[in-house]
Amino acid sequence: MKLVEHFDTFLSDVVNLNQSRIDTLKARVDAIAAALREYEVYSDILIETCPQGSWAHRTIIKPSGTSGSFDADVVAFVKPHDEWNPTDYIDNLHQQFRDHGTYSDKVSRKTRCVTIQYAEEFSIDVVPCIRRSAFLLDTTEWVLNRNDNTEEQTNPDGYTEWFNQQNGYAGNNQLIKVVRLMKYLRDVKTRRAQEPSATFLGDNVAWE
Repeated sequence: MKLVEHFDTFLSDVVNLNQSRIDTLKARVDAIAAALREYEVYSDILIETCPQGSWAHRTIIKPSGTSGSFDADVVAFVKPHDEWNPTDYIDNLHQQFRDHGTYSDKVSRKTRCVTIQYAEEFSIDVVPCIRRSAFLLDTTEWVLNRNDNTEEQTNPDGYTEWFNQQNGYAGNNQLIKVVRLMKYLRDVKTRRAQEPSATFLGDNVAWE
């Protein structure tokens, strides 16, 4: 029993993201969602914004090392734009953030998202995702590849539902705890491999 208590304390004090950072992240995500609803180019096609990845799965951990930074993903579900190619969804979103006083010096583009970087805090990847309605309630979702100018089918909400289901099977949020711990071990391993005095054997493992 004592080992369980020590393990829970280790997770709480060392691994888990502290509540103040969670509150700050949520406030920043809410502000980005509000900005998207006001953008001239995106307001007509925006359906909703949803946390995804580790932010949705509750597996973000406290950053390690000196950077003190972590990242979170937000999907912006949109209706198809009749006049846009896949690249346009990323480029237009990037331009809207560049024209916004709050984000003009924080925004950059990646292949499938626009990134807002908060110095020494965290970054938020905003991922445009087309939601198409087909027959009756059947819908498909597509992220946009800016480099290839193509659409790629995805199911981010389905993945979140699956993960939460597996966590429920494990009970007591054990799957969430294990994923957080594995991420912590990955970060420690990577940090030590980068230290000049470190002796490192084996390959780096990317768990995400």
